[in-house]
Amino acid sequence: MKKKRIMAAGLAVIMAFTGTGCQKILKGEPAETTSKESQEADAATKESVNESESGAEESESGPETEENAESKKTNDGMPQMLHPYIHTDSANGYADSADGSVQVSYSLKTGGLVLSDEEAAAYPKLNQALALEYDTLKKSAEEDLENLKTSAEEMVEYVQEDSNMQLSAVYTPDILRADENVVSYELFYYDYYGGAHGYNSYTGLTFDTKTGKKLGFYDVITDEDKVKSGIVHELKDKYASEEGLVENSTPEEDADVFFECINTPQDNGAVAWSLGTDRLNI
Repeated sequence: MKKKRIMAAGLAVIMAFTGTGCQKILKGEPAETTSKESQEADAATKESVNESESGAEESESGPETEENAESKKTNDGMPQMLHPYIHTDSANGYADSADGSVQVSYSLKTGGLVLSDEEAAAYPKLNQALALEYDTLKKSAEEDLENLKTSAEEMVEYVQEDSNMQLSAVYTPDILRADENVVSYELFYYDYYGGAHGYNSYTGLTFDTKTGKKLGFYDVITDEDKVKSGIVHELKDKYASEEGLVENSTPEEDADVFFECINTPQDNGAVAWSLGTDRLNI
């Protein structure tokens, strides 16, 4: 039996944001149990987050009150949107063979979220958390740059003459949700060190907008069993089969493995989750 090929992004499982087992975006909304197919090929499971901790947030216009907080909602009752932009940094270099007949170039690109001055003033804790997250990424990416340089220097010794090899490592943020309650994005990583193909992976990052807290998985779900049921349902619907994502596994086993990874510190980096506007990506 041939294994189904899946991206590191996740299970292609989708649950409605308001599904049972989830916490709510806004208070007072009735829970629903509908689910739907993602419009993106590699979209993953999706679910909801509770409203951020209450409390006045200072801004240039003064403390937020219940009245002006409500006025910030859009006409359809959805939370006010934020508009962070993606800041990028890059570095590059190359290595030449002794006779100059071979050149191997390399490049590194990183990206992180940045708030506008107005939004940074309104949500200073979130601004600080996003800045720290990007600074941490850039620091860790220094190792990528050194690895690229070393690989390029080694390759010039055996790459064919008149060949120009290009090595790369790229971190690309994809903003899935940004509003007055939650900011969530996926960080897509891709590198190429030669060979037939590169390597890619995803990391999900979700923050409470008001407190700047990086949210954990159990901050956004209320019932593990219901989430498992949603994963199983969507896997069966997606693949129209009792098989799991890989050979000799079932959807039920896939759901169990996801939670085993989430609950095991040394393994929780093997899975990724993030929040969309109406769903949870797994």
